[in-house]
Amino acid sequence: MQNNYNLLTVIKNCIHPLLFLIMKFQRILRGQKIHILNERPNYGKKCVLYITNHSCRYDIPFACEIIGRRTNVLIGKQRLEFIDRLCFILNGVIWVDRHSSIDKKRASLKMRELLSKGESVLMFPEGTWNLEPSKPMLPMYWGCIDIARYANVPIVPFVLEYIGKDCYVKFGVPIYVKETDERAIKFEESSETMATLKWEIWEEFPTAKR
Repeated sequence: MQNNYNLLTVIKNCIHPLLFLIMKFQRILRGQKIHILNERPNYGKKCVLYITNHSCRYDIPFACEIIGRRTNVLIGKQRLEFIDRLCFILNGVIWVDRHSSIDKKRASLKMRELLSKGESVLMFPEGTWNLEPSKPMLPMYWGCIDIARYANVPIVPFVLEYIGKDCYVKFGVPIYVKETDERAIKFEESSETMATLKWEIWEEFPTAKR
């Protein structure tokens, strides 16, 4: 079983540069640009838990391109085009039925397993698209705190904001969850960090008229 896992990991790592180029090429064809507003953290081969906001169908390919290295993505079970589903599988994906408590627990265990094996994970803690123009973030789920604590990895927060065909990105300071930390305090820190990052991007632009 371990040998099969190692072989699949090697195959995915070899395929990732091609997937990266495909995502970038598709974005360029659509005329979209990515603007990273501050320094992107570089962890080398160390695994981390990335969290970001969710507002449209471009979030996953954009986030994967922004991270710049192969990262397993937590994705809700949904109808997808064959090519999209294939790309997710070749990259590394954790499927989850957000309406099933049993399936959410299974997905959480899978993320812990991947992180313990040295693979990074990307998740969208809002759990759904935020379509509220006046809210920087929807309420987040607790899962990211529990997973980071169990796997002993840092949480790396960043946000995406779309203005026309431009995507603006801002990274936050890594959040470390120790065994002795209170869950509620770390959850509040994560939520406030994400909302603050979104506000900081909004402040880069003039006030829009309604």
